[in-house]
Amino acid sequence: MGGGDTGTRRLVRYGYFEIRARPMDSAGSSSFWFASGLKRWSTEIDVFELGGRAPGRERAYHMNAHVWREDGTNNHWSAGGRWEAPWRWADGFHVFGFEWTPRELVW
Repeated sequence: MGGGDTGTRRLVRYGYFEIRARPMDSAGSSSFWFASGLKRWSTEIDVFELGGRAPGRERAYHMNAHVWREDGTNNHWSAGGRWEAPWRWADGFHVFGFEWTPRELVW
């Protein structure tokens, strides 16, 4: 990773993950996610995607799980949700937790 980004590239599966973060105060997205890309399958778990100053999304918490199959048909499965916080995310630090088990994803 470069340009001030922090991150790691190693295989992780299952566990409890927690981060304390202050989303950036911009129209862009601050995010915390897991991804894997295999030759025919790609997956992504978005623990959060937050728009600190994105118009109409300043309080929105987006969470999702994606699976793409690279078979020439653009197959994409997705499940997740959106939650509206009673505060603006970019106004302070917050603790985000995520539990990943073989049977469920818990935000």
